[in-house]
Amino acid sequence: MARPARFGLATYRARTAPRQMAQFLTVRLRHPRGTSTIQLPSSHATFDLLLEAVAEQVGGCAAGIRLSTGYPPKVLRLGPSDLIAGHINDMDTAR
Repeated sequence: MARPARFGLATYRARTAPRQMAQFLTVRLRHPRGTSTIQLPSSHATFDLLLEAVAEQVGGCAAGIRLSTGYPPKVLRLGPSDLIAGHINDMDTAR
């Protein structure tokens, strides 16, 4: 006969504790040279900061980069100072 599962106080606290936002936003990047991973501060990551990080990985100019995310891929249309938190989730892939 199987015993009922018992949960200790630590398990209860882990399940009921509010989840904290991650410090960094990790974005997987697919580009002509292969794939890369970019980490940005999640609380104040702007679209301009993302484009600069992508340009650094790809080796191009941030002004000429067009990013797509999601499935099917859709072009991100944000202003330079717009926060990307609501548009890109942690571990999303950008193309």
